[in-house]
Amino acid sequence: GVFNAADYYFTETLAALGGQELNPLTAPLINTPYFAVLKLIVIPLLLLFIWLVRKKINPKRLQIYTFVLFLCYFSLMLYFGALFGFLV
Repeated sequence: GVFNAADYYFTETLAALGGQELNPLTAPLINTPYFAVLKLIVIPLLLLFIWLVRKKINPKRLQIYTFVLFLCYFSLMLYFGALFGFLV
């Protein structure tokens, strides 16, 4: 949720400053309405789906996957924070 919204904001800001999206799956969507739909609607819905089916998945495996995803997003936020001078 929150990391996803921050990722959307920072990606849009970076693109407006002339930066490029390095993710080959989302790069074609930058500066289109589809990017906002993907980042702010589709991904949160997928996260909700994972939350709803979490009891049917091996708990240890789900914990590992969730932690890895968290670390990826957290690292991305630290990178953007350093890039834009939010982290001094």
